[in-house]
Amino acid sequence: MGSGPIWTGMSRTLHLGRALLCALAIGLLVAPAALAARPPIALGVNIDDAPGNAGKLDSYTRLVGAKPAIVMWYQSWSEPLYYSSQAAAVADRQITPMITWEPADGDRGIPLSQIIAGARDDYIRQSADAARAFGRPMLIRLAHEMNLQGSPWAAGRYGNTPAKYVAAWRHVVSIFRSEGVTNVQWVWSPNVDWGDAPFSAYFPGDAWVDWVGLDGYNWGTQKQSGWRSLGQVFGSSYDRITRLSDKPVMIAETAAPERGGDKAAWIRHGFLRDIPNRLPRVRAAVWFDRTKETDWRVNSSSSALAAFREVAASPLYGGIAKPRVRARLSFSTRCRRHGHRPVCATVGRVRFPAVAAGAAAPSCKGRVKVVIRLGHKRFRSKGTVNRHCRYRAKTKLAKNVRKGIRRARVSIRFSAASAAGKAGPKRVKLR
Repeated sequence: MGSGPIWTGMSRTLHLGRALLCALAIGLLVAPAALAARPPIALGVNIDDAPGNAGKLDSYTRLVGAKPAIVMWYQSWSEPLYYSSQAAAVADRQITPMITWEPADGDRGIPLSQIIAGARDDYIRQSADAARAFGRPMLIRLAHEMNLQGSPWAAGRYGNTPAKYVAAWRHVVSIFRSEGVTNVQWVWSPNVDWGDAPFSAYFPGDAWVDWVGLDGYNWGTQKQSGWRSLGQVFGSSYDRITRLSDKPVMIAETAAPERGGDKAAWIRHGFLRDIPNRLPRVRAAVWFDRTKETDWRVNSSSSALAAFREVAASPLYGGIAKPRVRARLSFSTRCRRHGHRPVCATVGRVRFPAVAAGAAAPSCKGRVKVVIRLGHKRFRSKGTVNRHCRYRAKTKLAKNVRKGIRRARVSIRFSAASAAGKAGPKRVKLR
């Protein structure tokens, strides 16, 4: 959803590194055949008051440990395409801008029929001249989330129809082309469709777009849809949009809350597993880093920030991942029956191999995951490793565990910012 000047929705900013800038400049991302080299996925962000406030870009870079490749922001048609402060901030930092360009005057949408009839051509030409003068690769996301009824350019608003949306889109792009603008790539970006927001009728065609994007969020407990993985949020719409177009795919807006599930796990699994495996044509992803309906920011918790820093450091997103030290784990587990519910207590310690002279020892501050297997059933628990490298986890087993089972198998995994390890399975007696 969008968070521009006329929308009560939300928007996100995206990060593009130098590799993506070069790719945009020479057109490598336009056709799937060019993806054989697989450049890094561009990781971007939308930050409140950025890039106009350049200090916020620098603060975000320090926070996540990497410069965003794309920064996305909103401009209405009552404003210039961009302000000089915005252009200077992204150009000085070699960040690709993505302007979510909303055809609206103040809080009122512009009827698409006016755009088609040429009533806004002077403004569009001025914007085309500004885009060409920028002199660097630029993404323009025109009239996004057109498949949501809250959008001023959706069907039924101001006499709009899907056919008028397509005609208006092509009219705007045609003017940019006639003005000799070659540094703009157009991002067509509907919201994900979970059954009530079809978007195919709004597609202008591959000849008129350079990217196809999708906006989607894990709303957790805030909506009836409940907690959904990134793959679940985007999966079905990704399948539709990749049948509709051969262009590269962008996750143009996304985020997750703290309430309803494990945000850190959502970030890791979504960006490091779902995108490369379930959504392989995604070549850019933008995080909405704001507090709005909830705290969507990557640093809403220390665990969420640690997960996002891992994503930013991953080679998949153009980062240089630091090698993890392999930790050695020792542990013991005692299981006792308390009435009908057996409880297992696992205690242990994390150790590291000898560190070379002058090198910093890795921190053992992290988490452990304990898995106890009883027959065909598995029971899981988590524990925190303290600064003395010791940990404890309590695992409650099911009330209906068969009394005939006398032994369990225990496995444990440890994960920290610069270290990881595992141990087991070890057999323990169930008393």
